Amino acid sequence: MAAMFPITCCVMGGDDVDDEHQQPVWPPTSPPLTATHGRLTLVRGYLKRKSTRNLEDGGPPRWALRWLEVDPPEEDRPEYMLSVYKTSARSKRLNAVSLKKISAVRHDDALPCAFVVSVGESNYTLLARNEEDADTWVRSLNDAREALSVEPGAQCVAS
Repeated sequence: MAAMFPITCCVMGGDDVDDEHQQPVWPPTSPPLTATHGRLTLVRGYLKRKSTRNLEDGGPPRWALRWLEVDPPEEDRPEYMLSVYKTSARSKRLNAVSLKKISAVRHDDALPCAFVVSVGESNYTLLARNEEDADTWVRSLNDAREALSVEPGAQCVAS
């Protein structure tokens, strides 16, 4: 599986990092990266995640720059996961959710370039660098959710 997303440097193509401090840069210079894994298109890249902590205190929203990636199944987790990392080095997973538990992925009408991932009662607002990138994320996540919802034995077979 590691060959699917080879890490040749610490970030996408090297252009999205401050070379002096090795920190990711916003906005990224590259679109989200995609790779085919079986019948799914996996997507990965830098997004900003809206924090609700300040909103609860009446303050303005805060945005955290995060690396998000659809991870394929592995021995320790048998499902496709949308994982959140601090950077593309993927040294520490901050959060993850099974794609099967995502109930909706839609564009955020109130904020250009943003989209919302719904998991049960919770909504996570993510900001892409532009509308095309947001479209890529929404389309890829929804296509993957749809493909995973089709049960292998649920198709009609004529005998």
